[in-house]
Parts: sequence; structure tokens; C-alpha cells
Amino acid sequence: MAIEPTTQADPPEIISTVKARGGVTGNKVRYVLAISLLLVVAGMVAVHLGVPGGLMDGATSAPGKN
Repeated sequence: MAIEPTTQADPPEIISTVKARGGVTGNKVRYVLAISLLLVVAGMVAVHLGVPGGLMDGATSAPGKN
């Protein structure tokens, strides 16, 4: 059984970044993330301001007046 010498393969084809990503850009994900983050912060501020005196009474509260 004879071993044949290997031949070098063709060099890889170099393509531009536009062709590599298929021309798909700008999903607007950053805007969705930014708006979601702002809404979460606004919701937390609204809950914080809606609690009278900054205290919450409930099953996890310490007994007595705080």
C-alpha cells in the first residue's frame, strides 16, 4: 500500500464582512433593551414612591413599629 503525497488545498476564500453576515444588520435590539431598562427603573421608582413612609408591612416585616 503506497502512501501518496498530500496536495495543498486551495487557500480559503476571503469575503467581506457584509457578505459574511448576509447583509442583515440593525435589528434594533439596543433600542428594545434601553427602553426596557428605562421602564424597569421607572417601575421601581413608582413602587418606591408609592410605599408610605418607605416601610412595608407584611409577613416578612419585623414585629412592632419601625
